[in-house]
Amino acid sequence: MDLFCSKKNWLLTEYDSDRVRELCDQLNISPVLAKLLTRRGIGNPSEARWFLRSDELYLYDPFLLCDMDRAVERIKRAIADKEKICVYGDYDVDGITATAVMYKYFTSKGCDVMYYIPQRLSEGYGMNNAAVAKFAELGVKLIVTVDNGITANPEIEYATTLGIDVVVTDHHECRTELPRCCAVVNPKRPDNKYPFESLAGVGVAFKVVCALEGERADDSFIDRYVDLAALGTIADVMPLIDENRQLVTRGLSCISNGSNKGISCLIDAAMLEKNKNPEKKVTSSTVGFIIAPRLNAAGRIGDVEKAVELLVEDDYLSCSEISRELCEKNKERQQIENRIYTEAVEIIDSTHDFENDKIIVVCSDGWHHGVVGIVASRITEKYGLPSILICRENGVGKGSARSIKGFNINEAIHSCNDILVRHGGHELAAGLTIELERVDEFRKRINDHARDRITEELLEGSVEIDAELSGKDISLEVCEELMLLEPFGATNPVPLLYMRDARILDVITLGQNKHTKLILEKDGVQVEGLMFGFPGENFIVPSSGLVDVLFNLDINDFRGERTPQLIIRDIRLCRSDAEKCAYYIEIMHTILEGNNSRLVPGIDVCREVYKYLRAKDEMLSSYVNLFILAEQMTRDTGINISCSSLGVVLEIFYEMGLARLYKIDDLIMKIDMVKNCGKIDIESSKVLMRARNIRQ
Repeated sequence: MDLFCSKKNWLLTEYDSDRVRELCDQLNISPVLAKLLTRRGIGNPSEARWFLRSDELYLYDPFLLCDMDRAVERIKRAIADKEKICVYGDYDVDGITATAVMYKYFTSKGCDVMYYIPQRLSEGYGMNNAAVAKFAELGVKLIVTVDNGITANPEIEYATTLGIDVVVTDHHECRTELPRCCAVVNPKRPDNKYPFESLAGVGVAFKVVCALEGERADDSFIDRYVDLAALGTIADVMPLIDENRQLVTRGLSCISNGSNKGISCLIDAAMLEKNKNPEKKVTSSTVGFIIAPRLNAAGRIGDVEKAVELLVEDDYLSCSEISRELCEKNKERQQIENRIYTEAVEIIDSTHDFENDKIIVVCSDGWHHGVVGIVASRITEKYGLPSILICRENGVGKGSARSIKGFNINEAIHSCNDILVRHGGHELAAGLTIELERVDEFRKRINDHARDRITEELLEGSVEIDAELSGKDISLEVCEELMLLEPFGATNPVPLLYMRDARILDVITLGQNKHTKLILEKDGVQVEGLMFGFPGENFIVPSSGLVDVLFNLDINDFRGERTPQLIIRDIRLCRSDAEKCAYYIEIMHTILEGNNSRLVPGIDVCREVYKYLRAKDEMLSSYVNLFILAEQMTRDTGINISCSSLGVVLEIFYEMGLARLYKIDDLIMKIDMVKNCGKIDIESSKVLMRARNIRQ
């Protein structure tokens, strides 16, 4: 978190007060929860009751999915005739869990079954002919795809020539022509009649095994597989509404009860690694931040079969051993990711033209292709720009792209199609392969494409806030009530809340200066706010003491005492301070233009600013807000320096080679003080002379 540096617009939702009042009266809930329900499109009491209930499981008839009858008939024939079956999966968590669901079911029926997941780096996504040929040699008669296959028309035709039948189960978008095979089970088929089309790949696999089991698919049967369905659905960021909400709610409950030894062991190993107590209740956050990254690590840099083995294994010692291996792989993945991220930031800060280029394109040796996508996401989050990270590999460049909301990165890449080897993806994420000698041309062309399409408004972006809270709204009762909205995920996110003009009473450093705790006061109510990943020693309190805060509401359970706490997501200056900022920046421009010479900072001020900034490397390691920096400098040095004066001094430093400035705008920038630059005559600065209105 770069403090007070976000340019995003905070958009506060308006509510239908009559509907909020009706929900409060009919359901006996707080206005906060009522607002959050209407924010999610749940405006009448009956819908709200259904959404908040978790004691019943209602699932649609799996035979409403097109071709389900044909899929069941062919699979049952393979089981009866003892044919060799191959489950063909994918290396992400959705594909891994879908593979585990299908393999676990076939194993329970005594089938001759194997599973196959292609290698991410050497084979890539989906079916390939080399693998199909291998299956034929092994005597496979039926391939059942999970989380892939809907676009594998040539590979499926090849399998048919080898005497192998194929049943496709998938959830990705269909092409015009469906594969010609025994059955295509996909809720996104254009002729589909299924009531809910947003199942994950594992959700479709789950529906298939339920259909195979038929009337015997009772609660105990469902509980054998629904934990895996929940895990893959959350990890694949599917909307947690309708049937997905049902599956995930039930699945998380099963995981919490220890339904799957492998998942339980993985959670325990992760908690041991973090020196934390085991999770009492498994939530979607547990899946997103603990389970899924470790399973994904196997698919990115390890042996993906280990992840499947963990999910289907029933031996505690084996599960414990695999869990430790996956945790090690995840640590290795984190180390690789952090190294690439650090190298990428250094390249970007020293070479990227922020004024003219709206898309970051970085190319380097030694980057792991399986990890650069994660790093690209972090780069886009840090700079607020679309990013493409390209690793030099076997004589070509392999890249992963991530975008910002409102800009289609796949279309932008496609505009350079004639100089690419291959590419593909979606609006916000894509991949490409390019000849190395064409990377510079690609960088220029894709930025030419983006220049008029990525506007300042798009770059600023916006944050949609669920509700504004007063100090009196922050209570343990409201915190517990918000838990009724769980499980959180896509289309049902953790509520993002807002409090304006909160007064900072204290700043406390935590975790060896890795995190910060703020003691805030609003409307006479004091509450703790946690800022993870922000060093407490770098926190600068505005002289007004007031800030606006974006946060999630949480419960701190410490030694049996439960209290509300804020998980702070962003902080901005209060309105009065923001207005001062705008005023000071306007003054800075008049000084730089030579129209306010009486306010030009003197050489002694330049000298003090230089000494101060040279001693603040850690503070300047991220972007800073000049208004806040000027206030802190005034407090630390006793020299009264305004935001406008500081901005002028930095322009002088930049001209004279004393500092490198990486600007988001005139107020927000990263300052890199240059060391060992020798003796500099500030008086010779053209910026300074122009400010003094001295003609050269």
